[in-house]
Amino acid sequence: MEDLIPRRIIEPPRPSPGLPARSTPAQSEPAGTPKLQEHLFISYAWENCALADWLVRQLTAHGYRVWCDRFEMLGGEPFPKIIDEAIKTRTFRLIALLSRYSLNKPNPRKERTLALSLSRERGIDFMIPLNVDGLKASELPWDYSDLTYIPFENWWTGLEQLLAKLTKLGAPRPITVDDGRAIAAATFLPQRVMVNRPEALRTNCFSFERIPERLYVIEWNQGVPADLDGLKPVWSHYDLPNRRIVAFSLPPQSVQAAAYTEIASVEWRTAGMIEGVNCRNIVSNLLWQAIVRTLVSRGLRRDSDSGAFYFPRGVLPKNKIKFFGRRGRKTWVAVVGEKTFRGKPYRYHLAPDFVIRQDLGADFMAQLRIRVLLTDAKSKRLSTAALIPRRKHLAASWFNRHWLSRVLAIAGFLAKGRKSIVLLDRNDPVVLSATPISGNVPVSIDEAALAALRQQIAASTPGWDEEAEGEDGA
Repeated sequence: MEDLIPRRIIEPPRPSPGLPARSTPAQSEPAGTPKLQEHLFISYAWENCALADWLVRQLTAHGYRVWCDRFEMLGGEPFPKIIDEAIKTRTFRLIALLSRYSLNKPNPRKERTLALSLSRERGIDFMIPLNVDGLKASELPWDYSDLTYIPFENWWTGLEQLLAKLTKLGAPRPITVDDGRAIAAATFLPQRVMVNRPEALRTNCFSFERIPERLYVIEWNQGVPADLDGLKPVWSHYDLPNRRIVAFSLPPQSVQAAAYTEIASVEWRTAGMIEGVNCRNIVSNLLWQAIVRTLVSRGLRRDSDSGAFYFPRGVLPKNKIKFFGRRGRKTWVAVVGEKTFRGKPYRYHLAPDFVIRQDLGADFMAQLRIRVLLTDAKSKRLSTAALIPRRKHLAASWFNRHWLSRVLAIAGFLAKGRKSIVLLDRNDPVVLSATPISGNVPVSIDEAALAALRQQIAASTPGWDEEAEGEDGA
């Protein structure tokens, strides 16, 4: 398999004081003792590396010992240098990620061929195939026709079936669940990265300073207007059955008063339901529409495929937002940029994604998630296989402070330099704070512990640190 990124070397967690250490066969068995067949071997094509990473961590968290070339050591022994020998003598089952990419890749094909040979020799189903792409029977090789596949288009559903099969087969689980979870978590960050030092944290959530207290229910007198959807950019409303709608205000003056009848005006906090619909769900939808209205009015466009609202080229001078950063200095971030991946340029557009939350407090909050729209250098869409590695390549250079900078930049952009974002500029406006919710925690991240990781990323992503300095105002 192609070795495209630096391998992670993860040691198993150290035992607690007073408890015996969990030994691996390599540590406890005398010389000449046959090795146990206790590993699960992951065979995949690099285009499916995101699923491979996820699957390795999930299986490890459930107590299995997994071999995957993207993890040099995970809960025990290093990835084998002689793969054929490891599959024959040390592997309990080979898990094959079957996709349109892996079918004809030389190394995954060789691994599957060996697994099928072992199945015939031993009279067992040595290979567990996962159907990643929903491949049809006609797309598979003829010698795979008698295999039972686990559908894996939905990862969680597929994982449940895989775990059930491993349990039925009696797959060894030499790692405790607690240790497995710790090992899997350790693959994301270096060890001992937390320190007992208080730290102020800023979230990506914003509180609403003002929400209209009343909802107006109206009914159209002559049927639903043909241009009703065209009113949403200027007037947010929620559709009900029987030609009725709900909004924070009556229709704008462009709609003739004779076209509708006001049915009710209710205080949504106490009303509970309107014609069978929870008032809070109606308010949540209207708040989201108000945010979308503001994004569109500030020049963002909606991608027809994903539905994401993104910054197009030229909407801002030099495609940059100028704002006051986390340290109170004036700085900037790029909303459109170009990168190079394996010698080929690609383009990214920031795509702010707001979610209205009702589960973070007594009232509504808006959570801002930073997403990106990726295209080639000529703004043409990329295939799914091309999107995943480029998304990973781009975000590898963004640490917490870079994500925070983008959150602050977009909030400042929408607020137009003010402390609040006015989302519905009418008689009774919706107002969102432009300052993210913050608080203090008793522990913090030791930035020095991440120095090696930053150096590794800098070596594999030329120029990322220079850009980060300009964007962060450091």
